[in-house]
Formats: sequence, C-alpha cells, structure tokens
Amino acid sequence: MRITARLDQDALRRRLTEILPITILLDDDRGMEGRWVTIGPPQKVDLIAGEGLRLAASGELRWPIKTLAVTVRIASLQLLIRPIVVGVGPSTRLLFRPLIEHADFERLPDFVDRGIVAIVNRALETRSQHLAWHVADTLCQRFALPTTLVPLETASIDVVSAELTIDATAIELGMSLDLEVARVGSAAASPLGGDQPPAAPA
Repeated sequence: MRITARLDQDALRRRLTEILPITILLDDDRGMEGRWVTIGPPQKVDLIAGEGLRLAASGELRWPIKTLAVTVRIASLQLLIRPIVVGVGPSTRLLFRPLIEHADFERLPDFVDRGIVAIVNRALETRSQHLAWHVADTLCQRFALPTTLVPLETASIDVVSAELTIDATAIELGMSLDLEVARVGSAAASPLGGDQPPAAPA
C-alpha cells in the first residue's frame, strides 16, 4: 500500500508564515544565554527542484567573542532548508537540514560574514538530527478488529520505506506501508494485499 503527502508552494508559504520568526538554540545547556540564531518572517520563498526550500529573511545572531557575547543583526539572510529521508522501516525519518547560503551582518565586512556563516552552518549541521519528523512513529498503528470479523483479531500498519520528490511547485513524500492482520490465537500476522487474499473465516 502506498500513500502520498504533498505540500505545494502556497501551502509551504503559509506554514512558514506560521512558524517564523524562530530562534534556533546552538547550545543545549545555556539556552538564550548561549549561542543562537534568529530567523525572521519570510520575505520570499522558492522551491528549488531536487534541493529544497529557499527563503529570504532577516534575523539576529548571538555569538561569544572571548568573554563578551555579541548580538548582531542580520540585514539579509538566504537560507536553504534541505529535506532528506533517512532510515527504513521503523527508523524512517524525514530530516530538515538548514544551510545558510548568504548572510549580510550589519557593520561587518564581507570576509567576516563568510567566516561566521561557515561556523554557524557547522553548528546547524549538528542540530539537524533534532529537526526531524519520525514518519514511522506517526503512521505505524496497532488496533483491534471488531469481534464480528471472526476469526480476525488485530490489524497493524507499518512503514516500509519513504521517498522524497522536490520540484519547482511542491514537495512530495511517498510512503510504502505494509498492512497485516492477525487471527485469534495466532502469534504470526498474515499480510493483506499482493497475491495473497484476506483470510476467510474458519
């Protein structure tokens, strides 16, 4: 069995308008007293085929310089959010990997901008594991069947795999699912679909 989730560009813009502004903490143990980057409301959103979602915004960066923590305004920020599927079966996840492509920090020269962006991108890369949708946790289900369906007892849905497609109009996630049923008194489940028909009552 296969299902598809599709988000077009207009839906993505609406979701980003709801999500942003947002602050990404870069130090778990220090909260807002540590390093962080804030991404402001989206000014422009584009889908890049085969890559991900590119957005333009402004923002702020807090970063320690020796013993002093400095907060710098980001006049313009170009961010690429790259969704990728990792894992199979119960470990299937959709990760969102942010990459700052360009940032213009107020009152700082370009070569300093590039150096800061490289450092922040390395920090964001380590955070990408936290920006994930655990597909299997959401879709895998176990439930009891009605007692009128003798001798069937339970049914289950499991994620087998997922594939991601990104074009200029939408992001589409296709998921392959396995549907199984178990009979009363049987520890093994019998798959539904394919060449094997559903079990008939005894």
